[in-house]
Amino acid sequence: MIIQASTPGLPPLLELQGDDEMDLKLDVFSHISTHPPNADLKPGYGNVHRLTQLGGHTFRFAATQFYFSHQPTLRENELAMKIKEATEGVHIHAILDAYHLKPKLRVPQEVRAQDVWADAGEMERYFYTYVGAAVYCHGSTAVVIWANILFNLLEGIKPEDEEMTMDPPGYPAPPPPAGVAPPVYPNPSGPSGDGGSGNNSFVNLLSLSLIHETAAKNKANIEYTQTPTGPPHTPVWTVRCLVNGIERGSATSSKTKTAKEEAARKAFVAMGWHPGRN
Repeated sequence: MIIQASTPGLPPLLELQGDDEMDLKLDVFSHISTHPPNADLKPGYGNVHRLTQLGGHTFRFAATQFYFSHQPTLRENELAMKIKEATEGVHIHAILDAYHLKPKLRVPQEVRAQDVWADAGEMERYFYTYVGAAVYCHGSTAVVIWANILFNLLEGIKPEDEEMTMDPPGYPAPPPPAGVAPPVYPNPSGPSGDGGSGNNSFVNLLSLSLIHETAAKNKANIEYTQTPTGPPHTPVWTVRCLVNGIERGSATSSKTKTAKEEAARKAFVAMGWHPGRN
């Protein structure tokens, strides 16, 4: 399946942010020809060449992890083919198009942007640079979860499908690289209670299966209560998420599934859990 901007379940792009956000965006969205390889390293991420390596290794690891856990089990040649398909060429072009990232890349005046966009090697380098910057900003756990959703979509698995994999069982995401702060898990409701934005995009990626898996790893029991209000034909549901018998999150929606997911995400944040970690 080719991923497009209109693909149902396309996860929000992990935005670049932080104290050095301006420098980071300037570097990531500038053509590689503007970055001499021997330039002085900046505090924090160093340079785009380091980000490209970080992003490439992280995204390929996520693909390897995802397809290694694929059912039915893939043979080694099938595994290698799936990883290559997910991390190169057409799929990378599709992701860049889906998030409208190609036009953001600034190229020198003597270079035609269309020529750069058509160059598979250039686009892969650009994509991995952005992924590396996302790891730098959010940590590898958030990026691996985001990548897993993309791989699910590539395989034609929709978000509502039972088999969608957020974090393959038994294979937790790698810890953040040295010197990179771990991902922040803010309140999913945001400061205004309207769903939030920015960092909140990561929390909104969490599925019930991943939350329940994390609870099990922490030896916690999750239960839900749901209460309808309003007219019987159009009820509004309030769902409360109980962790070991104590309410840790609640949400209200016209759909019980939506309220349950939001309540579980709030409980996840309240417990201070990290996916894939005990």
